[in-house]
Amino acid sequence: MPEDFERRVRQKIEEISRSQEIKNIKRDFGNIARDVKKEFSSYQGNHTGQQQQRQQQESQQRYHVGPNQYGSSQKNHAPNPPAVSRYKTVSVSGILFTVFGSVGLGIFTLLLLVSSWFAVVTDLLGAPFAVIAAVFVLLLGVSGGMLGKGISLLKRTNRLKRYLKTVGSSQFCPIDMLVRDSGRDKNFVLRDLQKMIRKKVLPGAHIDDQKTCLMLTDEVYNQYLYVQQQAQQREKEKQKRQEELKKQQQEQAKQDEQLFAENPELAATIRQGREMIEQIRRSNDKIEGEEISAKMDQMEIIAKKIFEQVQEHPEKLPDIRRLMNYYLPTTLKLLNVYEEFDSQPVQGENIRSAKQQIEATLDTINVAFENLLDKLFTDEVLDVSSDITVLETMLKQEGLTGSEFEPKQ
Repeated sequence: MPEDFERRVRQKIEEISRSQEIKNIKRDFGNIARDVKKEFSSYQGNHTGQQQQRQQQESQQRYHVGPNQYGSSQKNHAPNPPAVSRYKTVSVSGILFTVFGSVGLGIFTLLLLVSSWFAVVTDLLGAPFAVIAAVFVLLLGVSGGMLGKGISLLKRTNRLKRYLKTVGSSQFCPIDMLVRDSGRDKNFVLRDLQKMIRKKVLPGAHIDDQKTCLMLTDEVYNQYLYVQQQAQQREKEKQKRQEELKKQQQEQAKQDEQLFAENPELAATIRQGREMIEQIRRSNDKIEGEEISAKMDQMEIIAKKIFEQVQEHPEKLPDIRRLMNYYLPTTLKLLNVYEEFDSQPVQGENIRSAKQQIEATLDTINVAFENLLDKLFTDEVLDVSSDITVLETMLKQEGLTGSEFEPKQ
């Protein structure tokens, strides 16, 4: 009987060892062993580079040899050692978790199968077997968790290598480039990078507020914060200027409304003039070329001054009738033609010649507008001349001019 029982146990163990489950476990162990060997080879390569660099530094200190001299002595014998990376591109914990998790999973699976078969053969199904099975199942769960953790760490390390390869020697990289090279969606890459930053896998790294750029150093991130702060400050100043301009426009609108209510003709002229000035500004924005743009800026300023002068002195409205009826409409027509010519992809001799003529005409128009503006100040100039003449006459009558102002000897 004992011999028969021993023979059956041996046969059952041989059947289990030849089963598909055991073959799968052996295959998994082989794959894990190759992965572990590959990871340790990478780790040893990095470690060897770091060790060579430390030996080089020790030799420089021991023999008082400068870095250039030491490097020149070995230039023809060995390549320069790689720089020490600040990132952990080899996950030792991932390797250990994978190895021990895989070994534990295989061992406890085998023990659970053997104990189950033994309990069935010996008819020991009951409380003792339940306790043993529960322990093995618990250990299987722990081993499976370790294996999953190890695989997760190794995959994360591989993704880190891919990210760093994409970044290269730069200190920042667009997120879209990492998404393209990793083959993952953007949300996954962002969550992955944020987790690496929290876990100190990417020490000193940051992601911008818009989630568009990865910055690997605090220095670059501080520069980004400074630029953001300056942009926010400029935006606040811009909003403040816009509010002030809006307030001024509202006050000006109230004043214009009161003034225009008394003089409808003046109101129509000022509105039409402002519309023409706005058309000049729009044409200036569309037309390229610094020289003609400067001429149009000057024209806009002069025209604005003319209408401001007429608004303050409505009695001068007849002086700008020709400006409103002919000069400005013709000028706008020329600018529209120039804008059309300037937008042509191919510009022949005729187009270039017409553009040059229009540019030269703008100089003449600006001179004419300046003369018109100067003419609008004729009355003010006469008033000033009269005031000066009266003042000089009164000073002479009072004897306050000439030698009386000279110091007495």
